[in-house]
Amino acid sequence: MRSPFPTAIRYLCCLWLAFACLIASSQVFAARQDLNKVYASVRLFVQQQLQAAGSDPQFEIGKLDPRLYLPDCKQQEAFLPGDARLEGKTRIGVRCLQPVEWSIIVPVTVKQTTRVVILNRLVNTGQTIEPADINVRNLAEGESAPPAALNTADQAIGKVAIVTLGKGLMLRADMLRQPYVILQNQTVTLMVQGEGFQVGNDAKALGNASVGQPVSVKIQSGQIVRGIARGPGVVVAAP
Repeated sequence: MRSPFPTAIRYLCCLWLAFACLIASSQVFAARQDLNKVYASVRLFVQQQLQAAGSDPQFEIGKLDPRLYLPDCKQQEAFLPGDARLEGKTRIGVRCLQPVEWSIIVPVTVKQTTRVVILNRLVNTGQTIEPADINVRNLAEGESAPPAALNTADQAIGKVAIVTLGKGLMLRADMLRQPYVILQNQTVTLMVQGEGFQVGNDAKALGNASVGQPVSVKIQSGQIVRGIARGPGVVVAAP
């Protein structure tokens, strides 16, 4: 008579294997990457890139196939693939860095709007730009900004016009300069620094300079010393 135990053992093994497969299957589905996290990475990347370029972040993210399976990712990053550009119909890549490696391309449509800084009044040479002097607006469709056009108010406010600027003009970086902190013929403090010491002496500025610019000064002995403007009335001797 054949023993029933081998049959019972095989039956139990089959049950155990089926149960193990069920557990493994549930773990696979639980470890599936949420596509909303992929979209979030794309959204943040595009916003940062467009804002850095001085554009309003107006764009639309295309949808991936919801049946797409990607392993769960703990650290992912978005990137601009190949020769893709952030304009019109384009694409953004997202890659997983850990615990597994994968990458995917997400379609994106960008409607890029460029901001420019417009003068509200005539500004003469040497005048400082005040907040009320400018207006920041988006360019209309068909308009284009000149090279080196400013796109934020902070880039203009406090700067000094180097030429006369007309009302309605789009401001460029080469139209403005930093205000002078050293004026020609001004009595300034020349700081001489060394290891463990710092000495200040009166000197006469031989030119104008903004912070960080080089300027020559004449000390009491008549010697000409080259230095860097560090602040209002302060020059640090060049090493």
